[in-house]
Amino acid sequence: LLSSKSDSMPCADGTKGIFMGGSTAYNVRVATIDFFTVANTGNATDFGDITTNAASGGSSNDATRGIRFSGSQAYPSTKSNVIDYITMANAGNATDFGDPLATMVNGSTGVVSDNTKGVVGGGYQPSSESNVLQYITIQTTGNAQDFGDLLTTVRGIGATSNGTRGIFMGGYSGSAYINHIQYITIANTGNATDFGDIVPANNYDPCGASGAAS
Repeated sequence: LLSSKSDSMPCADGTKGIFMGGSTAYNVRVATIDFFTVANTGNATDFGDITTNAASGGSSNDATRGIRFSGSQAYPSTKSNVIDYITMANAGNATDFGDPLATMVNGSTGVVSDNTKGVVGGGYQPSSESNVLQYITIQTTGNAQDFGDLLTTVRGIGATSNGTRGIFMGGYSGSAYINHIQYITIANTGNATDFGDIVPANNYDPCGASGAAS
């Protein structure tokens, strides 16, 4: 990467892998966007900047746009009330998309998208753990809307999708780890449904990957 950082917000178009924002040190948030070409080994290159310094927000993408939801601008309570987007094929700065339904920090990490909707959920929304799922229509700028609810309030939840189902897994709530795997059908708004359990149960900020829908 261009610098050591954590808690970036990812997206990809099948050619580029992109990391938006992040933390370079305790309570130091950055706006830089790094990208690499997935087919070629090598260091990341500067893409541009998101609209404000931020880390630990949500993200999504379709085939052309990458979306950044909310995030932390400073610890513990300064949160970004911004959704912004980039056109992944063209390096440059992000553009304002709209506002989140609620500001979100430590929400779902990973892309849940069916190439039309992008969905993020959980985290601190805005100051306590939440079960809210929110979504945007990626090609139509505007504010996020309510999608439904997760099975429980949770932060640090991992996410992935295969273009049809969105999967949310693990996380932390109150003083307990959450071992749920839960899913949504991205095309249809509604509450999450139980899928099974992760192993081991004490899993915070997991990540995931998925093949194509079948």
